[in-house]
Amino acid sequence: MEEIVSCFECGYDYLREDEEPCPKCGEVKIFIPKIHDPNFDIMKDPKELLKTRAIGAAIVIALLIAALVYTK
Repeated sequence: MEEIVSCFECGYDYLREDEEPCPKCGEVKIFIPKIHDPNFDIMKDPKELLKTRAIGAAIVIALLIAALVYTK
């Protein structure tokens, strides 16, 4: 699956397939904003925000079910 990624070293944007290195500098490591950017704002990334909210809702529902089962 092709995706546009940014090189960790030089910042060059390119299409990446599996373990293809950066065509400009040869670096294999890519820049992932949610991991490498200290100023990453989850509120501006709708995909990550939805994922976080879904996980939180699943945890709350699991806790409610556990509380209902164990209080009987």
